[in-house]
Amino acid sequence: MPQNKNRHNEAGNVFLFILLGVVLFAALSFTIARGFRSTTTSQMSAREADLAATEILDYAQQIERAVDRLRRRGISESEISFDSPVWGHTDYAHGQPDSHKIFHPDGGGVSAKPTPEEWHENKTRDWFFSSAIGIKDVGTDAAELNFLMYNVKKSICDAVNKSQGLDPETIYASPDEFSVSSSPFFRFKGAFNTPSDPNSNYLNGAPLNGNTTICIVNNGGKYHIVSALIIR
Repeated sequence: MPQNKNRHNEAGNVFLFILLGVVLFAALSFTIARGFRSTTTSQMSAREADLAATEILDYAQQIERAVDRLRRRGISESEISFDSPVWGHTDYAHGQPDSHKIFHPDGGGVSAKPTPEEWHENKTRDWFFSSAIGIKDVGTDAAELNFLMYNVKKSICDAVNKSQGLDPETIYASPDEFSVSSSPFFRFKGAFNTPSDPNSNYLNGAPLNGNTTICIVNNGGKYHIVSALIIR
């Protein structure tokens, strides 16, 4: 009888060890899976930032080529229009025919499309076209005609700078006193700001090294993409 009791105890101990092993294996598997998911998510986020940066820069190049096409047709830079019903306002309108409009089939032929919410930290506007910003060491001291995107996520800003051969942290180490109001005054309507204009902005903080496309951080900690469409 004692012998059977011992066997019963031994069987109970073996079962307990097996159960403990199963619990430990399940816990280990969960930890590994969670770590794998976190790594995958991080990698996906980086990949998405790279894809977003590529899409933004491709769109900027489309618009730059459209600007060049219009100018080759004899349309002056002051006659170029970025007006489109897609923007939901007429702040770019300055009395130009459809053939002078970047976002019209009879003009530049570029499709107007709003920026996705997920590209921004806080979306306050779509693409912005302004002649109120000059870029250091590019052309003269006059303001360029620029394509801009405001309040982008830092990961996208990093990807833009890396695509231009720029070290993001070196760029961010010298914030620019950069702010362009959403006021219609700053949207391009044929006139270029002069260097003496108090409403002009000049990117002088970051070491741009002659780049015409860059993503900077301003004193408020916001990240903005600037790409010159016409250098002056």
